[in-house]
Order: sequence, then C-alpha cells, then structure tokens
Amino acid sequence: MYNFKITAANATIDSTYTNNGYTYTVLSTIVGSTTLTTIGTGIPDISGVLVLETGTGDATISFSAVNLIPDNRLRFPAPLIDFAQEVGLSGQDHEHFPYPDAQPRWDWLLIWYMSLLANQSSYNEPTQYRDGSLWFDMNTMTLKMWRSSLDFITGSWTDLSNSIGLETIAGTPITLKDWYIETKSKLTGSTPIATFNGYVKPDTVSAVEIPVPSDIQSTIDLINTRPFVYINGLLIDPRDCEFYSTSLIKLLNGVALVANDKFTVVVQNILYAHFYIPDVVI
Repeated sequence: MYNFKITAANATIDSTYTNNGYTYTVLSTIVGSTTLTTIGTGIPDISGVLVLETGTGDATISFSAVNLIPDNRLRFPAPLIDFAQEVGLSGQDHEHFPYPDAQPRWDWLLIWYMSLLANQSSYNEPTQYRDGSLWFDMNTMTLKMWRSSLDFITGSWTDLSNSIGLETIAGTPITLKDWYIETKSKLTGSTPIATFNGYVKPDTVSAVEIPVPSDIQSTIDLINTRPFVYINGLLIDPRDCEFYSTSLIKLLNGVALVANDKFTVVVQNILYAHFYIPDVVI
C-alpha cells in the first residue's frame, strides 16, 4: 500500500490512477484531502503526478512525497528447502534443529519466522514495520515503538516509555516518561543533597559564619537550596541562616556559635518560591 502526500484533491474508492507505468487503486474516498491511500502494482516516482485511468475523481493529482505502508508481511529470499522431499513426504525428521552446517528444516524455519514476528532486536532499524511495531535498539539497549505522523508520511522510533499514555491533563497527554521525569524531580527535591558537621574551638568567643566544605560547594544553588543549621542538637529558625556564597553560610538576627558548640548543617533542595515559614501561634 502507498500513501501519497498530495495537494487538496478528490478521488473515489476503487478508482485507479497511473504513475511510472504502474496502476494504483484508491482504497477510500477523499474530498479535498491532502493524503491519498492506495494499493499499487509497483513503486511510484518519488514525486510527480497521478493520472486518472478509471472511475471518478480529479483527472490529475500532484504529489510531493509517497510512503510505503507496511502490510505486515516478512520478505525473505526463498529458503534452501526441497519441499517435495523434506516437507511433503511423511516420516521426515521435521522436529529437530539442524546439525552444524546443515540445512534447516521447515519447522525450524517456522519457529524462526514466529520469533521475528514476536520481536525485533538489532543494531540497524527494521525495514518492515507499522504503527505499534516494537524494536529493541541494541545500540542504546532501549525498547522502542514505531509511531507515524498524522499523515503517515513520516515517523520515528520512539522510546516505549514515551509512547505509553497515562492520562490527559488540560488537553495535554501525559506519558510514562513524563511521569518518571516529574516523579524524579519531586524525589530529588525532597531529599537532602548534603550534610556536614562541625564544632567550635574552645578559644573562639563567637562566630556567625560557617564555611562550606569544598567538595560539596558545586552542589549548592544559591536560589533553590537552603541550609538548615542545628546547634547542639537544636534546629535554629531557618530564617536566621542563609548562604552568603557557595562556600559560606551566615547566621543572622543575633544567632551565633560560641566556644565548644557542636553544629550540623543539612543542605536541602527547596524552590525559592516555596520557602515561606510563618510564625504559628497556638
């Protein structure tokens, strides 16, 4: 079957058109359509003109592209089997796999055909497929599905996770891949990205700055991460500490560390717009 990408045209089912010496039968009536689906006797030109041969429709239809629609048939060269001797006669040993370097029996080939129909895995893209065909891409070790565009002229192999629809929100389809990305983002934001401890030396009178270890400075986002500081096991008000830079935390509003204090800092992913801590009165 062939899909022709055409200018807006009219054609009636069972009408026939010719191109490149072959005949193409219209499979469904179109009125002002830009896609014409046919079954043909040969391969048409890449682009050109279809000429009406029988039936009713536009006398000529110009097309700019054509796409072969797979009809689910596997195409292989003829197998090296003598059907009369090996298949047609009774008492043949059809149930066994061939010996090394021996010719395969028909039943063995049948199993092979069935496995090809059930699944395709290769380094090169399959040449026979239709919408919904599966292919295991051995280059990326990814299971993919063939999805055509609306006019069936073009298409692509798409990750299976991006082909499984879960629901539609506000008119936008949500796929399994969308769900994974959103869930991963939420989980990442809900867990600490870093934690470190420290103490104040006995000869330090007061300190309002806490240095950030160099090996975690690259994980700090000055807008979307915040430090939560515990002094001697007690959490101080999160509004009283902030990142001054990726290498320094400052304590505010009279909060300070004194000699022999122990502290713990938990660095948390929190969007700036979501960081709002009111006073709650009980």
